[in-house]
Amino acid sequence: MADDRGNPERTWPGSTLLGSLGSADRSALLMAGTEVPFRDGKRLIVQGSADDHAYLLVRGMVKVALRDHNGRSALLGIRVAGDLVGEMGALDGTTRSADVTASGDVRLRVLRAAELRDLSLRKPEIALGISRMIAGRLRWANQRRLDFTARDPRARVARILYEVIRAYGSNRRTHWELGVELTQPEIASLAATSVRTMEKELRRLYDDGVLVRRYRGIHVVDLDTLQQIAEV
Repeated sequence: MADDRGNPERTWPGSTLLGSLGSADRSALLMAGTEVPFRDGKRLIVQGSADDHAYLLVRGMVKVALRDHNGRSALLGIRVAGDLVGEMGALDGTTRSADVTASGDVRLRVLRAAELRDLSLRKPEIALGISRMIAGRLRWANQRRLDFTARDPRARVARILYEVIRAYGSNRRTHWELGVELTQPEIASLAATSVRTMEKELRRLYDDGVLVRRYRGIHVVDLDTLQQIAEV
């Protein structure tokens, strides 16, 4: 199995914790903890549990979702290689606030709470990077609240697709791929709308030539128009 601990200079997305750090601090994080694999669909973190470790994603991606008392789930966000998940429980000792599930096969490093705190004390840039990461997630959540009150469903759906592409997408010359597999209920959840309304808005985007349907995914063929609709 390939080991990224020996390759701290691998390109990590700039929006992730590893992407925001210098070489020495990336190496320190990649050497910390113990590497574990998780299969597609496996829960890394269970909402309400009291474990206190964090996970550093090395390969693949995970989905963060919140369950209500009826067991219904709402997607809150996506985390990719270079991201840290479970840091709140590790740093403040609270129970888990959401489920984190592997989307595809993933590789992670498990960092015990004491180890993460020690790293943060010894490496101020890591502590600052974690603070920036948490602040970025808070801004994202606040933007979703603003979108719900200030924008119509069409703009909200378009904005989710646009932001996913900007964060994870791939330019294939003739189109953009989202870079992550999202079900229609997951898109609806992120856009704070019903599945029925989300389907209606997707059809409008297809009819307007902004999107095209593809097997197991959505391709964006007019990113500029999508951006305008998203009001970004």
